[in-house]
Amino acid sequence: MKDFEDIVAYKKLIELLWVHIFLNGLDAEFKQIQGEILRKDPALILEETYVNVHRDYIHRAAFNGKSKHSKSYVIVAR
Repeated sequence: MKDFEDIVAYKKLIELLWVHIFLNGLDAEFKQIQGEILRKDPALILEETYVNVHRDYIHRAAFNGKSKHSKSYVIVAR
């Protein structure tokens, strides 16, 4: 890495890899939201990805009548 632009590009690549690793670890029930997240342009960072997946989980739980779910945590995007 020779200049600042290389460092920025490398950081974006690492953030994208973390998103892919996170999405790869999800159950099959999250396939639709995985596709939606991967099609976003510009790509989401890990925290935004988590928020989207968590929101999808809460929506599905509410729709299916399941009231027991994990506590919602607020994540502030960078």
